Amino acid sequence: MLRMDGLSTLQLPCGNISALLPPLPPSPPPPSPIPPLQTPGPPYPLPPTPLPGHPLAQTNLQKPHRPHHRRRPQPLHPAILQLLKAHNATATFFLIGSHISNTDNETETLRALLRAGNELANHAMHDEPSHRLPSDQLFSQITAVERKIQLIYDSTYTTTTNTENAIRPPKYFRPGSGFFTTRMRNLLASLGYKLVLGSVYPHDPQIPFWRVNAWHVLSMAGPGDIIICHDGREWSVPMLQRVLPELTRRGFRVVSVSELLREGEGREDL
Repeated sequence: MLRMDGLSTLQLPCGNISALLPPLPPSPPPPSPIPPLQTPGPPYPLPPTPLPGHPLAQTNLQKPHRPHHRRRPQPLHPAILQLLKAHNATATFFLIGSHISNTDNETETLRALLRAGNELANHAMHDEPSHRLPSDQLFSQITAVERKIQLIYDSTYTTTTNTENAIRPPKYFRPGSGFFTTRMRNLLASLGYKLVLGSVYPHDPQIPFWRVNAWHVLSMAGPGDIIICHDGREWSVPMLQRVLPELTRRGFRVVSVSELLREGEGREDL
């Protein structure tokens, strides 16, 4: 859930996604100072903000993303799925292929995500800057992760890639480190992929303070934004416990990338 690249850099192979996003409403007055950060406790109150009607907010969860200077995150926290269900929210989970362990518990968690209306997407094979990879290596990584994700879809919906009604995962790609090039975009277009970045990003892999991350998201989120957060860390769950109900209170719906794009079709305000 982040503001890393700005709306002007949300590029798709077929054009610029910024056309789908409405201008943000005027910023509310700055919040009162954040209380001292200690161990997670009851969420501190944020100042009220004007209700923006019923615009669309969207959440992306990347699973799991390992910064080089930290230990590898733990597997997907089941509480995240329960939080999404409790707030009628769905998300797009971008998977790093080498982090898919194929254990029974993890595979069942991913299946449960799909059954709850979430979707899985491609975050390359390794935690590294994708734009630095040679084209043939990037191609191999994308197609290998695509096969891994397809197997999860097949086992969830008891179909195979050979059946006419096979349920296929969306072809969305988030590059490692968030950087992309024209060469990468051309390769993705040849594979039928759309490049998905984000517009609200609290840098939660590096900032282990859930209150700060929640404040960042809630101070930036607006209609049509793509919010990015990372699971597998102990501060991810309390952040979502604060963010999801507050977004709902403001009149937003938290949805997957696919639903966000469907909502944007034919609408002038997105």
